[in-house]
Amino acid sequence: MNPERDPEVRNQCLLIIANLLQFIDEADMKTTISPYLVIIINECILPNMQWKAGRTAGAIRATAIATLWSLFQAKSFSFEQVS
Repeated sequence: MNPERDPEVRNQCLLIIANLLQFIDEADMKTTISPYLVIIINECILPNMQWKAGRTAGAIRATAIATLWSLFQAKSFSFEQVS
């Protein structure tokens, strides 16, 4: 997700990802999403956590942090999956 795109679209995409991550504990979802965890973190979440001044950038940063937190809260998530 390109950080130069429309901020509202990026924010909505991050919210969708966070909502989808709530279902990561289901067995079939775990096997489906596991190969993509590194891509989700590196290409969608982390670029939006980069510091930029402004309220809009702050809102996107907060949403990205909340998305990453929801990933860490998933019971089936382990750091070995992303190493």
